[in-house]
Amino acid sequence: MEKPRLSGAFPVLSRGAIAGGLIQVASIGMALGLRLALIRLIGATEYGLYVYAISWLDVLVVGVKLGLDSLLVRFVATYGSQQEWGLLKGLLRRTDRTVLFASLAVGAVVAAIGLALRQRIGDTAAISCMLFFGLLPAAALIQLRSATLRARKRVMWAIGLNKLVRPLLLLALFGGISLLGVARNGANALACDLIATLIALVVGAWILKRELPPEVATAAAEYSPDWLRIGFFLMFASCMSIFLGRTDVLMLGMLRDTTEAGVYETCSQISRLPLFGLTAVSVILGPMVAELFAQNRLDRLRQVLRLAARGILLFSVLASLGIVLLGEFVLSVFDPTFAVGYTALLWLAGAQLVNAAAGPIGLLLTMTGYERAVGRVLFAVVILNFVLNAVLIPPFGMVGAAVATAVSSASWNIAMLVVGWKQLGIRTTAF
Repeated sequence: MEKPRLSGAFPVLSRGAIAGGLIQVASIGMALGLRLALIRLIGATEYGLYVYAISWLDVLVVGVKLGLDSLLVRFVATYGSQQEWGLLKGLLRRTDRTVLFASLAVGAVVAAIGLALRQRIGDTAAISCMLFFGLLPAAALIQLRSATLRARKRVMWAIGLNKLVRPLLLLALFGGISLLGVARNGANALACDLIATLIALVVGAWILKRELPPEVATAAAEYSPDWLRIGFFLMFASCMSIFLGRTDVLMLGMLRDTTEAGVYETCSQISRLPLFGLTAVSVILGPMVAELFAQNRLDRLRQVLRLAARGILLFSVLASLGIVLLGEFVLSVFDPTFAVGYTALLWLAGAQLVNAAAGPIGLLLTMTGYERAVGRVLFAVVILNFVLNAVLIPPFGMVGAAVATAVSSASWNIAMLVVGWKQLGIRTTAF
């Protein structure tokens, strides 16, 4: 049988990965710029209130999305490739309405709590809570827009809408009200974030309307009873992934001290550099996997994954080598005492290299209907990670936490590769 040609896949993958990588670098710069600007404008105390509120917003958004953003990436690509316009229209409607209802309900509870505790927590904190009634739905819906644009392979807008447009609007709005003499505080920064998010949401809706096939507008909406069930398992897997990524830092702070946890967190952030290639490629690879699987073009899917895995591994090896050579120096730039974390950094970088070497296995399984298996494996690995951290942190500190993370990461990837091979007969490794 003739091998499927990859002449069309390589340009799509390379353009998507480069676009994703560039805009993610830009978004990191924007995040740092926003942080510096807000600290200068409102001071460390009010900025702390703003960051605390945004941190809670990020947590709540994960819950109210109900895993439907991942569902959109998978099924918008699938229905588009199969020209199932009625199901595509129904999916967009159902996900919007479900997330809007959930976010309004949770936002109302947060607002009510802020209003009830106003005398105890103060006016600024209470107003911040009340702003959640509008900010939570807007922040959740903009992530659905980003997921849909990602499924349509519009990588720049998929990432840039929330990571560039929204913070740029926030800076412009808050700078503007500051010039007008409005009080500079965390609550007003949050109010500007609400307006910026709403504007970005309108922009996203306009872009999405242009990107969707015209047949969607005229089709009669159709619905599937499986969407919410699949979304629940995707949300569960997402929550387990968050727990897995934060357990080491939290337990190190509890079992040792917060100073050591701070050094370790810096090591953890630096160690993610080898995963940058995987993250950049995954943005465009997700909808490609969903489309090829829906069309039953498994031979081509295998080759696309192999091509992506080789690019990911090459970048990861080079990034890991850079960490080995320059990691101690980079840590000392933050603070001379941070160099003590170099050994932990090497373990963590090794863990991320293993992640990258395994390729986009988690993405493959979630885009092909095996989200339950992903959730089960992640749940087991979260428990393993907790036990290893509890055993290794007291005697070995941050190195023990790093070893626990490395072992857990290797276990997760090996288990997922076995599932992928048994269920699909597909490997996501480079060779």
